[in-house]
Amino acid sequence: MDEMRAMLDSLMGKDRNASINERKKKRSSFRDPEVCKWYLLDFCPHELFPNTKSDLGPCPNIHSDALREAFLADPEHDALQAQYEEDFAKVLQELVDQVEAKIKKGNQRIVAPIPEATLPEDKQQRVNELEARISDRLKKAEELAEEGRISECALFHQEIATYKDEIERIKATPFDSYIRKETQLRVCNVCGAMQSLADSMSRFESHVTGKQHMGYEKIRAYLAEIRKRQEERKKDGVNGDEAKRASEGDRERDRE
Repeated sequence: MDEMRAMLDSLMGKDRNASINERKKKRSSFRDPEVCKWYLLDFCPHELFPNTKSDLGPCPNIHSDALREAFLADPEHDALQAQYEEDFAKVLQELVDQVEAKIKKGNQRIVAPIPEATLPEDKQQRVNELEARISDRLKKAEELAEEGRISECALFHQEIATYKDEIERIKATPFDSYIRKETQLRVCNVCGAMQSLADSMSRFESHVTGKQHMGYEKIRAYLAEIRKRQEERKKDGVNGDEAKRASEGDRERDRE
């Protein structure tokens, strides 16, 4: 029921059940401050991420397809579009900056050096014992080498290598699972979500068709379109006077 009411509100306006005289008095203009200018342009970010971590909540302004049509047909459409896009670009850029910060943080987490293990006392004692043996064997190996007893020296070096391997195993054990987990992750460069490199194709498809990924993809694409149009306006010599006049016209109408 609520969905049907919302759809009718969008198509016919919230005052659809009011009398003709009441509607004439209350009829909205797309220029009204309570009308969502982002929705007039294309989409409202508030609608992109419902029930996700990026949910922006409901938009406080009016979304109306009828007002969007009026905006598209308005003689000052191009100037108003430039004005609205300038404001919208700031909002979209802020959203992109936020997700870029998330992506950077995620990548730093993946490549961060693994902190040195704090070993339990018994394991640390074993490491100390092995290091002492290594030191002792190195001295003896040097003495044997000076005496020309190469084969015996080689045996000591083999023993040293065995001790070093054991030390590495002891120190690596507490972080094995952490290392495996972190090195198997990647960060989505669109929405910042963590993904496993071992994900199946179905999980990958589920991600790229999800609300967050598609939402940020839409934001990035539309922001790029706005930037392109802004550059084209600069090349064409449009200096914003028309948009300024349209904005002043909006304020005049608001005061009426």
